[in-house]
Amino acid sequence: MFFIAYSLQAQVRFTDVTDLVGLEFVHLDGRSGCKYFMETLGAGVAFFDYNNDSYADLYFVNGSHLPGYLTTDPLPTNQLYHN
Repeated sequence: MFFIAYSLQAQVRFTDVTDLVGLEFVHLDGRSGCKYFMETLGAGVAFFDYNNDSYADLYFVNGSHLPGYLTTDPLPTNQLYHN
């Protein structure tokens, strides 16, 4: 039996490009203060190739207004970003 040693010396760098590529998603959870289970969940996102062009597209899932959430804002929508 033998083992292969891997070097973990490579540095990973992340760069925030949301403004550069036009991602403007804002998650709304509909927080009402009634402590519904849904209020504790975060936003969802899927990375998938919806149009089969070999590039990942993004689908952001939003919340909704819950009973007790007082606002005149329009209902939030989910957003699909085509790569």
